[in-house]
Amino acid sequence: MDIFVIGATGFVGGHLARHLAAEGHTVTGLARTGAAVATLRGQGITPVAADLEARRPAVVAAALRADAVVYAARAAPDQESATVRDLTRALAGTGRTLVLLSGSGVLMQRTGGAWSPDVFAERDPFTPEPLAAFRKAAEDAVLAAAGDGVRAMVVRPGLIWAPATTATCRWSTGPSPRPGRPPVSGRG
Repeated sequence: MDIFVIGATGFVGGHLARHLAAEGHTVTGLARTGAAVATLRGQGITPVAADLEARRPAVVAAALRADAVVYAARAAPDQESATVRDLTRALAGTGRTLVLLSGSGVLMQRTGGAWSPDVFAERDPFTPEPLAAFRKAAEDAVLAAAGDGVRAMVVRPGLIWAPATTATCRWSTGPSPRPGRPPVSGRG
């Protein structure tokens, strides 16, 4: 299967792209820089030199050449919204697969670390926090594309732990006030 991974140089997308290539799939990955092009080539992944801004048409063209597209990027809200819009429009009626890697953060409720009784099933309506509104809108756009002839799927991993050098880890946990111990949210 030909699979295009948007986010192939990131933590999750990179692992996924390498795994798919090792399993025998033909994998193409988005590469925003010359160094990313070289890295992907070295991993047996065909690079697409493009980005989610001015070179977005090349991303859409690569998506149209693939059997499946995995959006695993962590982009700015405006870039993600525009990219998902362009992908869902371009893939409409093709029967191709579009997977959006999201996260359980879209269900985030501000409780100051306290327990919350809130539980959401897959299709339950809820109001996302402002920080997650763009991601929820992207999820909704991908799922709506199923009605337009796209095999659409949203995957929400609960939590992904990455090396401390990644932005996700620094943003979500911050420095520990107790060296050698993880930080605790709220009252723990």
